[in-house]
Amino acid sequence: MGGSGLHGNLGTALWAQHPVIDDIEARWPVTAELGILAIIISQLIALPIGIYSALRQNAPGDYLSRSFAILCIAVPSFWLATLVIVYPSIWWGYMPSITLIKFTVDPLGNLKMFIVPAIVLGMGMSGTSMRMTRTMMLEVMRQDYIRTAWAKGLKSEQSLYDML
Repeated sequence: MGGSGLHGNLGTALWAQHPVIDDIEARWPVTAELGILAIIISQLIALPIGIYSALRQNAPGDYLSRSFAILCIAVPSFWLATLVIVYPSIWWGYMPSITLIKFTVDPLGNLKMFIVPAIVLGMGMSGTSMRMTRTMMLEVMRQDYIRTAWAKGLKSEQSLYDML
């Protein structure tokens, strides 16, 4: 019994009495789609905010973006997802459809179904990416070749945007 999962045998489901691997095979495409969409959204959120925060170091926008990044890291995704589902149903009587719309059948419907869960998942990932992007940008901006370019007369914003 012990170690059978290492050989591909995950056992049988308790209620359905069929191999667990069948359930995993049926559900992995949805999980992969949600994960990929969440990664894309997290980077679409994190990179612009992290770059802006580095370019405007110690400005009010920097403090606001760093606070947002910490909030994204600190708020658990399951709690945020619960709020996103419960409050619209209480306030506006809106409850999203739970049935899966396959991408091959209706790409726009599929995207509409996955966008909110992907944003909720991406928020947690984006906090760390925001902070790391800011840190790496600040480190590059302090490199000798950047300071030399500024000393030779290259405008600071021009050089930073040219690097991007």
